[in-house]
Amino acid sequence: MVAPERRTRADLIAAAAIAVVVVLATGAIWLRSDARGTTSITAETPATPADTALSIPENVTEIWRADSASTGRPVVAGGAVVTAEGGAVIGRDRDTGTQLWSYTRDLPLCGVIGAWNSVVSVYHDGRGCGAVTELAGANGARVAQRSSDADDAVVLSEDGTYVTSRGMDRMELWRSDLVRTLEFGRVDAPVNPSTQPRSGCELVSSASSSTRLAVLERCPDEPADRLSVLNPAPKDNTEPDEYGSSVLADLDPGVTGAKVLAVAGDRTAVYLPAGPSTGPGSASSTAPARPSPCTRCPPTSPPIRRWSRSVRCTRGGRAHG
Repeated sequence: MVAPERRTRADLIAAAAIAVVVVLATGAIWLRSDARGTTSITAETPATPADTALSIPENVTEIWRADSASTGRPVVAGGAVVTAEGGAVIGRDRDTGTQLWSYTRDLPLCGVIGAWNSVVSVYHDGRGCGAVTELAGANGARVAQRSSDADDAVVLSEDGTYVTSRGMDRMELWRSDLVRTLEFGRVDAPVNPSTQPRSGCELVSSASSSTRLAVLERCPDEPADRLSVLNPAPKDNTEPDEYGSSVLADLDPGVTGAKVLAVAGDRTAVYLPAGPSTGPGSASSTAPARPSPCTRCPPTSPPIRRWSRSVRCTRGGRAHG
């Protein structure tokens, strides 16, 4: 008969030491984790989507208000109206303004935007505005999270397929699970520094669609802003795939304020501010190689000059290809 094993004093000391190490490691992980500074309260009863409006109301009346410094425009997702202030994102009942859910972190918000029936909340941490959480609009439950290098201030936009986070010299596009589909501009510690088409450029403006990303860049030693059109989801998200890129020939040297207005299909609309040779109220709209059919423009539209087979609107309201 084999004698039962006996625990020695050394065994007990070793077991205690292992337990202490595990507790300390767990505590260290918790102290450094996002969960330590996060409070999430989901809705007991999820919000429901609003009925589709059948007509335009003759007048509107304010029924409630709330502070929302971190939303550049009204955010509605999953039937809830979302406000954001400080480090808190709050989903509210659209009829009463009552809080349905909340998500709060001990970090300052960089911005909040609605996309995919969710709320994309971007916080500032030690790497810039790169701590991102996606929340279900209906109940505030966490859907996805990501963290990456980013600028200290970003502009958020969405096109129904991608969310764009654009800083002064770096931008990223994310799909609905917050996986990055493209990084453009400055790259922190790049594995291959030649993957980006240019360096040292300021990212001035951008707009996107499901198939195109248009970016205005202000690059050193170039007389005017540069317009680049890219694939929003190249095979390798670290290697931008440019469909075309050129300096805006119709923009006077030194004139600032150009802006990408919209991207649709293979067309990009760009606003060109007035300059010494352009006159007041100038704008430009790019078009594909073939002429565009005539359409009606609002009578109040500013004149639009021709640029690479552009559409031109006059104050009379007629458009020509």
